[in-house]
Amino acid sequence: MDEEHTLIRRTTPTAASVHDGLEFASVVRGDEEMVVADKAYASGERNAWRARRGIHAGILSRASRGHPLGEPAERINRFLSGVRSQIEKIFGHWKRSLGYRRVRHVAREPSRLELEVKCVV
Repeated sequence: MDEEHTLIRRTTPTAASVHDGLEFASVVRGDEEMVVADKAYASGERNAWRARRGIHAGILSRASRGHPLGEPAERINRFLSGVRSQIEKIFGHWKRSLGYRRVRHVAREPSRLELEVKCVV
């Protein structure tokens, strides 16, 4: 999503069984200043990819088993959650106002087109 204009820049429709994290490279273009994402996207590989392109980190930190997050990481997560909530408002608008709870087409291309139209509404 473009922060200034609240436009979604790229989408990738997938089956519900596909994990969101697998689509990271297809929706992040590489010219963003910052990538903001939930904990599902947290990985060393994605951090390295982001760092090579000079993109600021906005992916929430995830605690590992037996190692809880420290206070600084929790504070950063709270801040980033506030940023993510602005993004989630767009999806809420789709569901409440545009009735977009599920795709209407089985084929991928009509589904992609419907999603892209909703991105500019």
